[in-house]
Amino acid sequence: MIFETFFKLLCEGNTRITVHMKNDLVIEGNIQNVDQHLNIQLDDIDVKDNEINPYLLSVKKLLVRGNTISHISIPGDTGIDLDPIQEYGLKQLERAN
Repeated sequence: MIFETFFKLLCEGNTRITVHMKNDLVIEGNIQNVDQHLNIQLDDIDVKDNEINPYLLSVKKLLVRGNTISHISIPGDTGIDLDPIQEYGLKQLERAN
């Protein structure tokens, strides 16, 4: 829930993020929407390494399924307080130990 809330805040700012997929595809775009499964809707996308994925050159909007995402890179200047997310991660780590 905390991650969904965080990404919703990024949606409000139309923040440009980079999504790294499990199949090594890297997509950069403006985050438009996110749901509880962390499916992410991107607008104005740019696919890195177009030579490998030429079929995505004409795509401008994309819905990325949450379970195909390896990790997400966000810019450091979003203006969003990251402390609650870091605290949540530390609590989860403490529970695991």
